[in-house]
Formats: sequence, structure tokens, C-alpha cells
Amino acid sequence: MSLLAVATSTSADERKTALKETENLVKDPETMAFNKINEELMSRILRQTATKVATNMVKTKAAQLIPAVGAVVAGGVNANYTASVCEAAYQCYRERFLDRKEAV
Repeated sequence: MSLLAVATSTSADERKTALKETENLVKDPETMAFNKINEELMSRILRQTATKVATNMVKTKAAQLIPAVGAVVAGGVNANYTASVCEAAYQCYRERFLDRKEAV
């Protein structure tokens, strides 16, 4: 659990604290015997870690969506612009055709 806390820490202070806890576990595992850790503390640690992991995953996935959304929006703008240009060209050429037809 402490390794997950190190991996999900977002600031240097959080990482240092998590690393100290991990070092304490590695140095003297008897002082952190499982019978001293109550279920409430473990569930709180699990919830915090799960929340951090989920938050980081959501941020990462949201960042991956930004280019896709940009491509869709740009495609829509390009299609609209192209349709407008084509309509304007059609109207101009139609007007030129009618002018030439009247002149004849």
C-alpha cells in the first residue's frame, strides 16, 4: 500500500512522506505488526489510494481525448467552410452564366 502511495503522490512533500513510511516498513516490519493496524485505518488508506489512482487515470484519459475532440471540431469547421466556398463559387459562376446568356 505504501508503494502505491508513493506512486500516486502528486507533490514532493507527499512523496517524501510516503517514502519514509515505506522505509519504516522495510527497516523494522515488527513495529508495524498487522495486529496493531485496525480495519478503519486500512480502509481509509485504501480509499485514499484508490481515489488518487482513479483521479490520475481520469486526468490521463481526459488528456488523451483533447486531440480527438480537436480533430472532430476542426473537421466540422473545414466541412462548413468548404460548403460555404462551394456555394459562393456556384452563385458567382451562375451569375456569370446568366450575364453571358443575356448578352447573346
